[in-house]
Amino acid sequence: MERGHHKSLITLSVSLTCMSMPALGGGPEWRPSLPHPRFGHDMAYDSARGRLVLFGGDVDAPNGETWEWAGAAWQLRSTSGPSPRSFHAMAYDSTRERVVLFGGWDGSYFGDTWEWDGNVWALRATSGPSPRSSHAMAYDSARRRVVLFGGYDGSRRDDETWEWDGVEWNRRGGTGPSRRRNHATVYDSARQRVVLFGGDDEARNGETWEWDGSDWALRATSGPEPREDHAMAYDSARQRVVLFGGFDGSLDSQTWEWDGTAWVLLHPASGPVPRRSHAMAYDSDRGRVVLFGGSNSDGRDGETWQWDGAEWELRATSGPSRRDKHAMACDRSRGEVVLFGGEDGLRDGETWAWDGSGWELRATSGPKSREDHAVAYDSARERLVLFGGSVGFEPNGETWEWNGDDWRRRAKTGPSPRHSHAMTYDSARGRVVLFGGYDGAYNGETWEWDGSSWELQAGSAPSPRFGHGMAYDDARGRVVLFGGYDGSYNGETWEWDGAAWELRAISGPGPRLGHAMVYDGARGRVVLFGGYDFSYRGDTWEWDGSAWELTATSGPKPRQDHAMAYDSAREAIVLFGGYDSDSTVQGDTWEYAIPGPSCSGHEQIRKTSCQDRGGSNQLKVLLANGVEGDAFTVTLTDGSTESGTINDRGKGKAKFNNRPPGDSGVASAEWGCGAAEEKEYACP
Repeated sequence: MERGHHKSLITLSVSLTCMSMPALGGGPEWRPSLPHPRFGHDMAYDSARGRLVLFGGDVDAPNGETWEWAGAAWQLRSTSGPSPRSFHAMAYDSTRERVVLFGGWDGSYFGDTWEWDGNVWALRATSGPSPRSSHAMAYDSARRRVVLFGGYDGSRRDDETWEWDGVEWNRRGGTGPSRRRNHATVYDSARQRVVLFGGDDEARNGETWEWDGSDWALRATSGPEPREDHAMAYDSARQRVVLFGGFDGSLDSQTWEWDGTAWVLLHPASGPVPRRSHAMAYDSDRGRVVLFGGSNSDGRDGETWQWDGAEWELRATSGPSRRDKHAMACDRSRGEVVLFGGEDGLRDGETWAWDGSGWELRATSGPKSREDHAVAYDSARERLVLFGGSVGFEPNGETWEWNGDDWRRRAKTGPSPRHSHAMTYDSARGRVVLFGGYDGAYNGETWEWDGSSWELQAGSAPSPRFGHGMAYDDARGRVVLFGGYDGSYNGETWEWDGAAWELRAISGPGPRLGHAMVYDGARGRVVLFGGYDFSYRGDTWEWDGSAWELTATSGPKPRQDHAMAYDSAREAIVLFGGYDSDSTVQGDTWEYAIPGPSCSGHEQIRKTSCQDRGGSNQLKVLLANGVEGDAFTVTLTDGSTESGTINDRGKGKAKFNNRPPGDSGVASAEWGCGAAEEKEYACP
């Protein structure tokens, strides 16, 4: 069988505890939840707003998203502005408070200049340097100019120096570094010099040059090995240029610093894996160099790291490795979406959890590595139930349960070993319902799990099939089944009421397998995305109990064998991974939800203060620059939380009473619009 016919479908269940009351308002939209792993992007730090800005890069194709990082989490700010591209360059003009972007590549070369003001991109110029990619830029704050050097236009490397004054580009004369691409530049504000290192000038280069506003000067030919596709940032607190990684004949993971005189190789205990084509910028508010992404030996990278001058710290990952044929469900009692297994080149046995802002690896032991299994969350017993899958080259018949900490093997009897079946949890009857799959033949059995044993249900049923999807409609008390493969692609909709199956529709989504389905409790709809029917599908459908409605044709790339679960706390459907229309296994995280309030783009923790109130400390965390009516939550290092609503002045306040003497840590604020920030606090 070809790929699309492979006997694989992951069904995801949503239990009663993963539901909420129907919401009013406009329709939901798909949005990526994290920056996809990428290379060839660039970043700049907006010091006026306390935000690190990331744009573009290659995520299997050129990307046009704008993301911001305020020290705690990534926030998608825009999908409009410059066209999707990679290997462009960015710098922050602190005088005019604008991020400046020039050039890049999407199969052809760009020569446009854009500026980001914290809310929108504006096209500022289409003349100046010739169209190019792989150049470098830095902002000379003493002279109030963005300085650009080098690049590649498709036929030759470049050795031009240009300056942008906020109105126009001006070419500067003189001699300097040789023609090159894939180099890096930063501005040393203490010494008022633009520092350039390395690149490709038909061979990898190891020179260090400096620009004083008039001339280039060669400063060193020793230091890091000649390399290209490295990244640099200037740590203004320590007055050091920091360099990481690149390609010097092999991928590199060295950390170097330049003090204006010489390079020093540092030896942190750990750090990012070797990579190239990543991006770095210095967060002056938090005193950290931030690194994101790049290309490593496994492909595109989605990690976020911070450097404090002594050690690297991993702050965020893109989550599980790229995979398909995994399974997910919502564990409402613990406030997380749980993912298990799948195939990422090999079958996987990891357990991951998603909390709405990031993924955490929770376990590497438990069920054997597998794919094409199914999971459902038993809300009465607060357990995630897993059955079957493909282990090695054989169907599996094991039943496992996850209690939030570890896995436990449960039943030894029940359904025959199988894979590509579907499961969901019937909260009214307290039963996990399983249907179909492949156990050497197409299967048409209906089984139920009561927490102790499996029971085969009698009666007529949908035709034997695999690769179908199921979800439990809590409002109507029905298990909804759609599609699958029963010798041909199927487009039937069936419902199970606990006693019998009923055919409800033969119209709606086209016949398919490998799709995913969940129940959106806030809106009272079963939502279906993707699948395969001789072509990969990227359509989103909703079932209201009577009919299907096509609600979106854009969003995640068309794919099959992905997984979805409903995050009830955030009223969002979470999608991860799958196998897409470009024959690529994906590792992206998306959410389907009604858009919340837009961020101002300036949200911040303005102040933390802790005072003695008659023998006990009261900690106040003051928020500013929010949008009126937006919700917020502040969490302390020990897990204490306070929530509230932004007032008509854009402010919010969280109070924590009875803090112990000497208490200190980090206050993390999350706004409902998606903004997030951290700030340290200390009590007397």
